[in-house]
Order: sequence, then C-alpha cells, then structure tokens
Amino acid sequence: MQDIIQEVVNRLDDVDTRRATLRRGDFEGAPHAGGSSDSVILDYKARQPIALRQGGIYRVVPVARETFTTDGSGTQQTFNLSHNLIDSDVSDDLVLYADGAQAEPDSVDYAADSFDYTDGGAAEDLTVFYVAATQASIKLKKVGPGGSNSETLVEHDVALINRREPNRDPLKFTFDRSPIQGTVPKDWHLKWEIDGPFNAGWDPETDPAPVNMLVSVPINRATVAEVEGLSTAVGQDTSNRV
Repeated sequence: MQDIIQEVVNRLDDVDTRRATLRRGDFEGAPHAGGSSDSVILDYKARQPIALRQGGIYRVVPVARETFTTDGSGTQQTFNLSHNLIDSDVSDDLVLYADGAQAEPDSVDYAADSFDYTDGGAAEDLTVFYVAATQASIKLKKVGPGGSNSETLVEHDVALINRREPNRDPLKFTFDRSPIQGTVPKDWHLKWEIDGPFNAGWDPETDPAPVNMLVSVPINRATVAEVEGLSTAVGQDTSNRV
C-alpha cells in the first residue's frame, strides 16, 4: 500500500494548483445545541482535490449563540448571557441582531456578562453571537464519503484560542505524519465540529449569519477535477493512523 500512496504522491507533484482560502461562507452552517457530544457546525464538500497549505496560517473563532425577546416597552433592558463574555483580540466580541437585522446594543458589560438594549416600542426577537471563554473542544476533520473514514487534523480548546493574540501567536497547519495527511480528495468533506456546553453555529434557514464567527483555511486547489487513485490512497493513509 505504501507503493500505491507514493504513486499518488508522485501524481500530485505533477498537478497544477491555485492558492485559495476557505471562509465561513464556503461552508454549510449547522447549529449546535450544546452538550457533551461533537456537532458539525461547518461542512465543506470538496468539488475537486484540495490540500490544506502546510505552514499556512488559519483562523477559527467559534462564537456562542443565544436568543432573547424584548418586552416591547421601548425602554432599556438588560440581558444576561449564560457564558463568560470576553474582550477578545480574535473577532468582534458581541454581534446583535434584532428581528434578523444587525443592531447595536446600548452598552456591553464584560464584568457582568450582559448587554443593554432598547427596542423600538414593540417586542423584538434578539439573536446574539459572542466570543466566550468557556471550555469547549473545536476540531477540523476530513471525512470520506458517507463518513466511512475520518481524521482529526487540528483540535483546540475554544477558551484558549479565543484568548490568544492572532498576530503574535497565529495558528499554523503542521502535517508531519504523511505527505498526504492534509489532502482532501474530491467528494470528501472538511468539517468543523464542536463539543461544548454553549449553543454554537447557526441554522441558515432561521438564523442570521454570525459575522463574528471567523473562519480562514488556506488551501491549494487542484486545477483538475480528480486525481486517479487519490481517494483510495487518502482513505488508506487515514486508516493507518486511526
């Protein structure tokens, strides 16, 4: 099998690629209700072979999601968040939507984990996405068709990455276990999965997009539709490490 993998690596060396970056909008969003099991919050299906760029700087900012309803009084109300809101360097700390349109809170109280907002004199449905320092696990996985084969490529504690300084301490891809460890064949998926106590992700059918949920994944994209034997080789290579 190592000979087959090497043959595929040799074929990849002859394939032209183009640099690109996958962002939140390239993924299909999904909600995580909170709890002690992994939930997919972002899913990207490769339409042609791609490779995560070795040494490339990537970003992910998973944000907590909560909803409230105002009382319609037209007076200022305080809304208490369930998790630890932080003043972070990684993204906008709190983004508020009122009836689906982005709105500005009157004020934000980091010490009290709360924000103030005044509605327009009628009840409004609020959705808030905020950067939290609550312990949770975020993983980037590549997954074969039908979920038959998968590998975790990176894994982080949300509380730690949401506190880091991305310019001084960036996240970089390092794949040192195989020359095709970071390769994603056609029809395979890249999935961000979260396991933690807070609501995360979003339902594109009902929720506004969380603009402060940042995702940046540097890739090399093949200029051909497919590479012969790549899916088989990557599947075998992944299985060798499971």
